[in-house]
Amino acid sequence: MRPVAESLCLHALAGRAAVVVVGAAGAGLGPADAYDVVVRIGNQESEYDLDLYGGTTDPDEAAAVLAEALVGDLADPHPGSDSRRSTTVLAQLLGPFRAVHGRFPSVPELRQLLDGAPGPFAALRQGLHDAGQESLLRELDARERQMGQPGDVGGVLADRVALLDRPAFASFFDTSGATRPFTLKALDHPVRVRIDLPERGHADASRMLARLVLAQFTASVAVREDRSLFACLVLDDATGVVTPESVRGIQRLRSGNAGVVLTLRTLDDVARPLRGPLLGATGCRMALSGLTPGTDRISPRCGARSGPRPGTSPTGRSSRRRPRARPCTCCAA
Repeated sequence: MRPVAESLCLHALAGRAAVVVVGAAGAGLGPADAYDVVVRIGNQESEYDLDLYGGTTDPDEAAAVLAEALVGDLADPHPGSDSRRSTTVLAQLLGPFRAVHGRFPSVPELRQLLDGAPGPFAALRQGLHDAGQESLLRELDARERQMGQPGDVGGVLADRVALLDRPAFASFFDTSGATRPFTLKALDHPVRVRIDLPERGHADASRMLARLVLAQFTASVAVREDRSLFACLVLDDATGVVTPESVRGIQRLRSGNAGVVLTLRTLDDVARPLRGPLLGATGCRMALSGLTPGTDRISPRCGARSGPRPGTSPTGRSSRRRPRARPCTCCAA
């Protein structure tokens, strides 16, 4: 993956691209001085933080992106499914909290609200009452009525947020303005960004953060005013990142002059109903490093023709003539 990252960084230096490279710490994606911004999540010496809410001030938009990051992998992978219930639960909390405090909640505060802690709920209710926010009070009342009911996803969301409420991440995802958060809304100018994920001991959190970056990327490039600059996201390990919503977001990237590079060990890491839509959205310019699983799914989209194996005759004997390489029918000029 490093040659791809280096090539995109050269385009960024030439003023033709904005690139974000995401991988585990020590993945060999290039030295720090090859990037303008390096976010080392979990490393207390990191100069930059990551904006948990993607730089938006809209509670509904923030809720949709955060829901995809937290529980997008739990959504039904069949077409038409989504995570609307999780988005609704988060919006019922993010909107009232921002109205009272002028910011979105930090990770510990969000976890307390999702857990239904009486103290934070009472303080939030009082703040809304003092501000005369009757509509948001009704949102908060609806959240309280739903807590503990069958089908409520608040507990699942709280468990996922707990993965980020760890001592290793105590100084990250700050919402008070005390840190320098990087937001993916900054992709309207040439920039080279590397985000290091905390792989050791935090594998689940790393996959969740990878989904967060992908969700923020697809949301931000879709609303860019100036789309003359190519924006690209490189995910060194996309295991657990491909979800129904992320596939829908990837399908919209081409119209926004943007793209993604996803690395998967095998297509078996992707839910079966999503494999076809994913290949259709990303195209078939890929290299399979000696891995055979997945070729039967790729060939119908690249063009396949039965015949002898390259380098052999129809009888199986070695052929003296070197066969002419046939380009992929769906991406050849």
